[in-house]
Amino acid sequence: MNKFIVRTALTSVTALALFGGADLLTNGNVPLTQTVVAQAKTVSRKQFLSDVNAVQKAGLMSTDTIKGELGISTIKAFLADPLAAYGETNPETPTIAGAVLDYQNLNTPGYFRDQDAFDQDYAAVMSLYNHFKSRLTKSDQIALDTYKGDVDAVKNTERDNDFKLNDFCENFFSALEDYDESVTKVQPAAKANKVYSVKARKQGKYVVVTGKVTHNRLTKSALAKTKKLNRVKVTSYRGAKYLKISKNTFKIKLYAPKAKSVKANAGGLNGSKYASITKTVKVAVR
Repeated sequence: MNKFIVRTALTSVTALALFGGADLLTNGNVPLTQTVVAQAKTVSRKQFLSDVNAVQKAGLMSTDTIKGELGISTIKAFLADPLAAYGETNPETPTIAGAVLDYQNLNTPGYFRDQDAFDQDYAAVMSLYNHFKSRLTKSDQIALDTYKGDVDAVKNTERDNDFKLNDFCENFFSALEDYDESVTKVQPAAKANKVYSVKARKQGKYVVVTGKVTHNRLTKSALAKTKKLNRVKVTSYRGAKYLKISKNTFKIKLYAPKAKSVKANAGGLNGSKYASITKTVKVAVR
């Protein structure tokens, strides 16, 4: 089900004033007083890192004030709490939408900067817009393209360009916050898998080995070895035995009458050969 967010009357009045009249509030026959937000979604780890990189890139393109706001401490905060990066903008927690707010605050009407400074921040803001544009609603894209056209028309006019860029940033921030509200989960970073809780018990001339295997998303280095974690290898002095697994637990019986210890690891097939992707665990036979 689509999620509908109706902007407040105050926001609608502000938008009306910024657009310069009621006619443009239905630009493209899409009313801008109501925003349709895409269905709640999970952001992949790859997309999240791409979004963080886009913010970092914009910061590096910008004037010194913005570089300070979008510096390493902000990037570290995003990486430490990815879901909060898409959260509601507040003074305590840096957010991706908040990056746009930094440009809006810098371009406050009445504060005029030289053309070179404007050009730097304009290029940075537009790099962010181009990165996120496809994830905004169609109505917001239409509105923001109109604002961008207004900026482009006066971007070489020092007295007017900051006013128009401020208008663009204010509405880009609002649209990006709407998108952020639809994000419910960010895929966590891949973690190394492991074999754990391994036990080896003597049973006559046999050894029964039991244990558990984590099933985290495979890391890049693990994927270079195998595409699927679905096997366990248990080794005694008599050699190795392999077991195909579908759950996170395993149990394997070895003929090893003189075994004093066994080793176990987990992995998958690389072609027709077994490839381990976990550390090997050694346990004593009890």
